[in-house]
Amino acid sequence: EAHLMLGSVTDHYRVEGIGDERSAIFVQSLGGGGGSGGMNISGGVSTNGNIVAGIGGFGADGGLGRAVTVFANADLYAAGRRSRGLLAQSIGGGGGAGGINISGGINTAGSVNSGNDSSLVFGLGGFGGDGNRSDTVDVTHFGDVFVEGEDSVGVLVQSVGGGGGSGGLNVSGNFAVGSSEGYAIAVGIG
Repeated sequence: EAHLMLGSVTDHYRVEGIGDERSAIFVQSLGGGGGSGGMNISGGVSTNGNIVAGIGGFGADGGLGRAVTVFANADLYAAGRRSRGLLAQSIGGGGGAGGINISGGINTAGSVNSGNDSSLVFGLGGFGGDGNRSDTVDVTHFGDVFVEGEDSVGVLVQSVGGGGGSGGLNVSGNFAVGSSEGYAIAVGIG
């Protein structure tokens, strides 16, 4: 959680933020982003059929954005491009990206025996992690707010949930060669 108490009912202040992308008051709770899933490579080589399966690592879920509380008895002044007089926000962390999976197989069917030597390769890209939620933002402000500069904002209060991570890439392939009857099947889900 993030809390700021500036001044009191009887004490009044002046706070300045000078420079591009500066804020006179900036209070936030930011959930951490989820880690990305790891890469997986799976393979198999066989003379009488094989089964190969591979799954990319799963992205971790984002962290929770906690509650933000601000009490300010102050005049606020911010000057600069994209400056803000007061910015208070709770932001949920975004989910991590799913990992890459590469799966492949080679089957030399019929080189040792003459049976039905089929081969199957299955691959699944890792799932992206879930974004997490944000929490309440409560702001009580007494005083004037003055900002100057391109794209400047006097007061910005927001609660933003985190987005989910993207799914992982999958590449699957299977190759069969030989004199006997057999099948080479590859299934991939990205």
